[in-house]
Amino acid sequence: MHSDHYFTLIVGAPKCGTTSLFTYLSQHPQVAPCHKKEPNFFSDDEVWNRGWEWYCQLWDMTASGVVTALEASPSYTVKAATSAERIASVQADFRFIYMMRNPLERVESAFYHNYYRDGEKKHDSQEDAFKSLLPKTIGVSKYAENIKEYYQRFSSESILLLQLEDLKHNPTQMMRRICQFLEIDDAYQFADLNKVHNRRNSYREDTTWRKLTQIKQLKSLANLVPESYKTGLRTLLSQPPKDSKNVPPSLTEQQKELIKQELKDDLKQLSLDYGVDISKWGIHL
Repeated sequence: MHSDHYFTLIVGAPKCGTTSLFTYLSQHPQVAPCHKKEPNFFSDDEVWNRGWEWYCQLWDMTASGVVTALEASPSYTVKAATSAERIASVQADFRFIYMMRNPLERVESAFYHNYYRDGEKKHDSQEDAFKSLLPKTIGVSKYAENIKEYYQRFSSESILLLQLEDLKHNPTQMMRRICQFLEIDDAYQFADLNKVHNRRNSYREDTTWRKLTQIKQLKSLANLVPESYKTGLRTLLSQPPKDSKNVPPSLTEQQKELIKQELKDDLKQLSLDYGVDISKWGIHL
């Protein structure tokens, strides 16, 4: 990695549009996308042990004009303390983009994710599944608590907090803001900004995509496929069967109220300490 290049890490949070943002930014000629969108280098012990040189080889930085290496590993939020500490130990320049969304929607999305994968197999009822999955999904939804690990180790100028709702409703304006933060050409015209990547169906068990990912021989071949092509294939092959009845029940109002109470203190901190407008989420404390 050349000394005048820097790393841009989309560090999370999971289920907050990290795949879409990675795909959008990958279009920019000054951005080199990681060959694997989620290398999980700083969060996974096994991957971390492969070493810094292995990590740096995940990008092609030879194209003219490239200034930043991009990756997006939401696990850097799931394991925020470990990840931030390891990143801080490396002699390199980093910039961080932290994506957030309405925490009720994020928890519900995570709940659906787990339900599709194993919820109905492991739990007798929706309430049973909810109680089992709530501790993990709540922890990841504590945005202030998780991003604090990065603010403790890096300058505030190197961290950009974004709300998924802004990217959805004002994509062109938000991409310009991100480019300014990264100090790359903010006049670049991004394509397909209204296309959402990695929708809910991509992790269903009953889709062609999920069945293909379970074939061991195909996993090694998948690493050879560029991320841009892989994203398109995932979307195409992730449509559920027309006769599928595997639909998880929505969260109840009582469950949503419980989530709000669990996140109340963190949301206050997010608003007061980090200036995030939580009213955009229809949440008023």
